[in-house]
Amino acid sequence: MDNKKFYHASNIVSLDDFLKSDFAQGSHIYCAFTKNSMDSFIKHNLEKKLVKSISFSDGHTLYPTAPEIELEDAEYN
Repeated sequence: MDNKKFYHASNIVSLDDFLKSDFAQGSHIYCAFTKNSMDSFIKHNLEKKLVKSISFSDGHTLYPTAPEIELEDAEYN
């Protein structure tokens, strides 16, 4: 597994900075904060960078590039 595709965001600012970089393309992200800290701009950037998954400290995981139906199922499980 390529560890360069994993990123640990300690806060929303570090996540925002990471999403501005080319390293974010196709990555998996773990956030040390809760899902409700994200805004629509960040969500848009996750899709733009084709982020494969983003997990949060409250147990939520999103799959921004997954098909819509899959995303709804994955988001609430």
